Amino acid sequence: MGQVQCELMRFFGCLSAGFAAGALYDVFKLIRLAIGCSTLKDALLDAFYYILVAALFFAALLYVSSGELRVYLLAGLFMGMICYLATISRLFGRLLAKFTARIYPQRKNNT
Repeated sequence: MGQVQCELMRFFGCLSAGFAAGALYDVFKLIRLAIGCSTLKDALLDAFYYILVAALFFAALLYVSSGELRVYLLAGLFMGMICYLATISRLFGRLLAKFTARIYPQRKNNT
């Protein structure tokens, strides 16, 4: 495989890891709705999310490029997350709003 093809495979690997990080964000949004809001819970969930995303990004970099950090790989990670949040997350948000409205009819959904 040529050099360009290898670099593209690495980029798309990081793009998919960013997509997974966006999906993980929606999972944490669901958890946050299920357990309710408080400052301490939000801080703990945020810290846990950032730890998981950092581990995911480091694992992706290790897998796709043997740990070599390159700017275009970081761009792929962020682009994957942005693509997920701009597309599938909106659909997931609507489904989540319907789901929580059925489970918690007294709560107002802010998704």
